[in-house]
Amino acid sequence: MFKDDLESYTANLRAHKPSVFVICEHGDEIDEIRPLVVTLSYDEMASYVEVDEPVFDIPIPSDIYHWVESYVLENYRPEERKKRRREKWADEFLKPSLRPLPDG
Repeated sequence: MFKDDLESYTANLRAHKPSVFVICEHGDEIDEIRPLVVTLSYDEMASYVEVDEPVFDIPIPSDIYHWVESYVLENYRPEERKKRRREKWADEFLKPSLRPLPDG
């Protein structure tokens, strides 16, 4: 368990089907795959899926679920959301003029 993965563990626990992810790699033989990593991190699993590595999800056993849940509850503090301040993207000369246009 890694503290920098707490948000990812939380996402996994809140998922419709919390899982243990078994990340595999292709072997030397055709259709051969072998386990490489077992993780509870949703982000780690997704990074392997993005590069087309085989990933299997199995339902998380209740003992492991409760262990991870306790770890998350003890250590996870969601980041406080901050309202983003808008930047001025247009220069002053792009703003509409308040002066009337001269008659032509």
